[in-house]
Amino acid sequence: MTAIGGIFNLDGRPVGIDLIQNISGLLAQRGPGKADVFSEGALGMVHRLATLAHETSAPVLNTRDAVVAIDGWIDNRNELTAELGVPEETPIAEVLSGAFLKWGENCFERIIGDFAAVLFDKRERHLICARDPFAMKPLYYWRNQTTLVFASEIPALFAYPQIQRVPNEETAAELLNWFGFSRANTLFKDIYRLTPGHVLVASRDGVRLRPFWTGTGIRELRLKSDAEYGEAFREVFTKAVHCRIKNVNKVGVRLSGGLDSSTVLATAAEVAGTSAVQAYSVAGGGMPGDESRFIDSACRHCGRAGTKVAPARISAKEILATASRYMELPDYPSGAQADSLKYAAQLDGVNLLLTGVGGDDWFFGSALEYADLIRQFDFTGLLEAYRRNKDFGELAESGLAPLLPASMRRALKHLTHRHKAPAWLHSDLVSKVDLYRKTQNTWDVRGYSGLAQRDTLRRATNPLETHLMEMEERSEWRFGLVQRHPFFDRRVAEFALSIPQEQKQRQPGKYKYILRHAMRGRLPVEVLTRTDSPAGVPAIRNMLLDPMISRMFQKPRIAEFSWIDLKTVQKMHADLSSSEVPALDVLALWRVAGVEAWARAALP
Repeated sequence: MTAIGGIFNLDGRPVGIDLIQNISGLLAQRGPGKADVFSEGALGMVHRLATLAHETSAPVLNTRDAVVAIDGWIDNRNELTAELGVPEETPIAEVLSGAFLKWGENCFERIIGDFAAVLFDKRERHLICARDPFAMKPLYYWRNQTTLVFASEIPALFAYPQIQRVPNEETAAELLNWFGFSRANTLFKDIYRLTPGHVLVASRDGVRLRPFWTGTGIRELRLKSDAEYGEAFREVFTKAVHCRIKNVNKVGVRLSGGLDSSTVLATAAEVAGTSAVQAYSVAGGGMPGDESRFIDSACRHCGRAGTKVAPARISAKEILATASRYMELPDYPSGAQADSLKYAAQLDGVNLLLTGVGGDDWFFGSALEYADLIRQFDFTGLLEAYRRNKDFGELAESGLAPLLPASMRRALKHLTHRHKAPAWLHSDLVSKVDLYRKTQNTWDVRGYSGLAQRDTLRRATNPLETHLMEMEERSEWRFGLVQRHPFFDRRVAEFALSIPQEQKQRQPGKYKYILRHAMRGRLPVEVLTRTDSPAGVPAIRNMLLDPMISRMFQKPRIAEFSWIDLKTVQKMHADLSSSEVPALDVLALWRVAGVEAWARAALP
């Protein structure tokens, strides 16, 4: 983990070095190592190095033609260096500089990895910012007609005195509604995330934003047999794991005992051979659905040692501090339980933790397959799909409803009362941001092989996923290690988008068929046949009942903003201790608590 920040004056005015030093100071916790400052005319930039043993980003690279800073990794460096005619061990900042000089801003279409990058083209006097498609590395910015301010963390932006702390009501409504719409907006008005998979170009002509990866235009892959699909999956997934653990001394795998993380462990063990690969798991300690049996079985089968730790005991004070530290939503209590796992890995000298995050997103399958088959008049395929799932309600909702005219879909929503906003949202906020209009699905399939492919991409790249990945990433600095997610390798994502739906769901309740088939013999049968998954709701419920959190529901600031219906929210919170509350209501209450924590910490 490293930190990037800076100011670029589009009108050519020189940037004061004192502002860059202030940004650098505010980024010191994320990048506690050396601060490398570049200041020349209209551009001032700082790149703060982390002190991690795993290979991380180089300092600012200043050449005759470009200035380059990057936070992250390039995973296809061997391919790029071969095309550029330079040694494979060339530092990634130099690889990025060479790629830019050869292909211009289109170079990011060729780069595979987890990165946030800033590059200044000295020839054209353009500043270029780019971010990987899956939000693995953060980059935020603010702009007006003459200035662009950017940083790896939101608090650093406020070093620029013109930036005000004004709430973004649209984002607040989306988050409180438990459904995000924008991968760019933050809770602050006029402060944005650089949209994942996009390039931002700033110059005297203004600022423009364009995508370099959209996940569209991927053709369906048709192979002859399940065996061929399994072999194709293993080939692409092995590449994703290998490029992440290459040259790493000691690798850890976050093993839950589920299919996805077990697939990562088995692949890493196979790639690494006799090298150190060890599993780390959170189990016991009162966690619901103890997965020790599956964890032990996967470790034995893969011939790797496993360390099990109890869930971390995180206080409400520590959770709320993350809202103040990052000026964003606080960490989820369920996710914070894994801090004990990261600490154990740190004590063992692990530099890198691999996770199974993303397996569900890409390989779960989509019920919108029904609609695709009906659109194609493939009634034989429709019957086969129904036999696999045997759910008539799902057939009606996902097969017929998407094909109805928009006016008819709206009428059905009104008849079934599904057009109403959640009761905990204040009616003023709902009408002000036109929330009902935003929740209308569009079923445009241009650029996609069908609705199922589009649904898979939307699920894997939805704004809530972006929030979760940013929360995971920001926890790394405390433990001096790096987490990487092979299922979010772009090659794996494109493979998942290309395979037919029958490779994802083959039987009722059994999803991710291709993984189960591909890993036969490589994982124990009891892991391959699992269909359940643990839930983090109990940890969230317990945190909501903590006295410090409970007091926030007595007189919340966001009720004064008319963002929530206070009586409804207070009743929902009171019900936590007296009855079984639906999981979605627990999650909704945590979002209310999270937005309230942000408002108290970040707003004047």
